[in-house]
Amino acid sequence: MRKVSSLLCKSVLAAVAVLAIFAAAAGASPGNATDVVVHVHGGSGATVTLKVSLGSPMTATQTADSKGHTTFSGTWPVGSQASATATKGTTTFTGNTKDLTPNNNEINLFAVSAVPEFGTVAAAAAIVLGATAFFFIRRRRLAAAR
Repeated sequence: MRKVSSLLCKSVLAAVAVLAIFAAAAGASPGNATDVVVHVHGGSGATVTLKVSLGSPMTATQTADSKGHTTFSGTWPVGSQASATATKGTTTFTGNTKDLTPNNNEINLFAVSAVPEFGTVAAAAAIVLGATAFFFIRRRRLAAAR
């Protein structure tokens, strides 16, 4: 009976120790994220703005190098949201918001073609082509009817 009691006590102590280790690991800080690299595709020399939401909220602006890359240095809690935008002349580059991890924090930005006049040009071309086609078809029907 004494052996069973001793074995049971050791088992309970081992289980408590394992639970304490798991509880300490679960409560541990997940770490910090450092250095966010922004790639501006086709945007060498673009002005890049990075916004980070958690930890020490930050908004910073830098100029991309000749390859369109720039690195923002800092320390933020893992899970902070980072978003970046870039402009070069009249071109705007946008990308997704990224949740920061302990490593590999890269944001890719792509050009967004915003040509508001294109809708007007396309509409005008469609009206002209449609009217021209209408008059040619009507002219042929009138000539065939005579």
